[in-house]
Amino acid sequence: MATDLTKTQWTGILLNEELTTELDLSIFRTLYSFEGHKAFASQVGVILGYKGKSPHGALNLEMKL
Repeated sequence: MATDLTKTQWTGILLNEELTTELDLSIFRTLYSFEGHKAFASQVGVILGYKGKSPHGALNLEMKL
C-alpha cells in the first residue's frame, strides 16, 4: 500500500533523529548518487565501507528495522 508524502512530511521524517539515523541519511545520499537513484544494497554497502562477502548485510538489517 503506497502512501503519498508531502515534501514537508518527508523533510520532517528526515530531520527527526528518532526516526532517521545518520546511517539512513548516508544510505539515501549514496542511493541518490546513482543513475536513476537505484542501486543494489551491495553497491551501497561497498561505498559506505562495508567489506567481506556480505557488504549489504548491515544495510538490509537497517531497512528491516
